[in-house]
Amino acid sequence: MQPKTYLADEAEREIARNDLDRSLAVEAGAGTGKTTLLVDRILSLLRERRAALDEIVAITFTEKAAGELKVRLREAIEKALLLSPPEEAESLGQALGELERAPISTIHSFCSGLLRERPVEASLDPNFEPLDEMGMDLLFQEVWDQWLGREMEKKPAVLRRALALGMEMEPLSRLVRQIYENRDLLPQGPLPQPFYSPERFMEILEEEVQRAWDLAQSDCRKEEDLGYQAILGLRAKLKDLKEASPERQEVILFRDLEMKAQGNKSNWKPAASCDAQKQILKKLARELETLKDALRAQVMAGLVGWVQGFVAAMEEEKARRGVLDFQDLLIFSRNLLRDNQEVREYFQKIFRYILVDEFQDTDPLQAREALPGGRSQAVHLPVPAGGHRNL
Repeated sequence: MQPKTYLADEAEREIARNDLDRSLAVEAGAGTGKTTLLVDRILSLLRERRAALDEIVAITFTEKAAGELKVRLREAIEKALLLSPPEEAESLGQALGELERAPISTIHSFCSGLLRERPVEASLDPNFEPLDEMGMDLLFQEVWDQWLGREMEKKPAVLRRALALGMEMEPLSRLVRQIYENRDLLPQGPLPQPFYSPERFMEILEEEVQRAWDLAQSDCRKEEDLGYQAILGLRAKLKDLKEASPERQEVILFRDLEMKAQGNKSNWKPAASCDAQKQILKKLARELETLKDALRAQVMAGLVGWVQGFVAAMEEEKARRGVLDFQDLLIFSRNLLRDNQEVREYFQKIFRYILVDEFQDTDPLQAREALPGGRSQAVHLPVPAGGHRNL
């Protein structure tokens, strides 16, 4: 008989399997046995009669993974039954009979079950229907097209501003989708407006362009020099800016104004003047980019506030149809457990343990749903070069 081989991290694995009084997070590379540890931990809970199988929630990332986990758990229980003493075999046999009803599912399916059980407290239609991804895409496009059509007739200033600065409809639609999918993070009320001062930039531009022009007039020997022409072009843009309306100024600053440090030293006497005018244009380029960043931030803040009207339209239409999308399942479940102590205590009695596979694939909202008020104790396993994943 060959001697048993022990892994270098066997002590940590033993903790993950059998230390049932702590919340643990297992971090390790792909293929190192994290899901096997999850199955082993469930077996330990069953053997020690800490919980029945229907009191242990196992969350996976996909429905396929949930099905595979049930298969692996069945195989593990059947194997354990052959080797277990009578006092353990009874609980394992009971678990085997309950396996198909066990709460092993995706986070969305788990949340749907919570809401089905307490719809009144969640302020939901008891007959709500979850939307799959395709249904959500179709509903989003339908409501977006209708809402945008109405908004285009109103011509809101924030939309006119974004379009004037070059935003196209397809990127706008993608932006709205991202905001909608993260609507739980939207602030209450308008976003603070980032500081944006075109007046300050205009003062700097006028002062620095004059400095560059003085150098060009005194020290540039050829008007066809690219540096000379760049300065000449800036003087023309400066004139346009002074005469433009505030709306037109933004377009010029954001889309039309360019700062290129150019020039041939052989065309300048002394040659150092060529370097000096290039430094001026580089400084202006930095100032312009700072201004553009502030303008982008201000436009985006305005768009986020504007899109909240679309979010409200989506919520109204979903309520009318009695449907919830995946994010709704998370949001309503979080609110239900967070805001209703009686409901929270009710489910805490039903579900005594929660185990999450592929925890790195959960977002903060999902994590709060899976681990309400819990602590986690990290158990680190060796991480191979391929990176790490979490259990």
